[in-house]
Amino acid sequence: KDEEILLYAFSDGGVSTVKDLDKLASAQISDDIVESNGLGNFDAIALRKALAGKMLGIQPRISSYEHGLTGSSSVKDVETLLQLFYLYFTGVRADENGYASIISQYRTALVNRAADPASAFSHTVNAIVSNHHPRAASFDTTMLNKVNQTEALNFFRSCFNNPADLLRSRLDRCREAIDDPRVTVIDLYCGSMSVAGSTRMQATSSEQLLCS
Repeated sequence: KDEEILLYAFSDGGVSTVKDLDKLASAQISDDIVESNGLGNFDAIALRKALAGKMLGIQPRISSYEHGLTGSSSVKDVETLLQLFYLYFTGVRADENGYASIISQYRTALVNRAADPASAFSHTVNAIVSNHHPRAASFDTTMLNKVNQTEALNFFRSCFNNPADLLRSRLDRCREAIDDPRVTVIDLYCGSMSVAGSTRMQATSSEQLLCS
């Protein structure tokens, strides 16, 4: 669409990288916990107010084998989109109210699902087919009770600590686009990021986003 900026950045590595199965439940809903907690100095409510009137959206997602961010904005609000992109790497926060809210929402949904015969049947079939393997288990209230906010945030940070990991493969396939005079190259906010202590990734100093 005209006047629309799309952001898509994904990389290998998701919940399947969790070795301690006691922390699996926390990892599985870590992206939802982060969204519920807000970013930087803003809790979720304050962040929504700060973004009121802006045409943009961005979401982190962690699946079994991938993690990444998808988003979009108007041309006018692309700077704010990139600021939020930056904050998902540097501004993940603990928030008791946000955490309690998302856990309550999950609990309500899971209780209602358990009361549905079709969902209960599907849950049972899944358990049998997967031979009751914990990594393939349907998320239920038993797993929800194992969720820990600190463990969830630590796992999220272990995934989202180096933007180059998400962007490099796309950029390497777009060298012709980078050199195309019709393409505008925008330096991302993550360019100045310096992250240490990663067990799986090393921080880099700069990346670029292509906007046609």
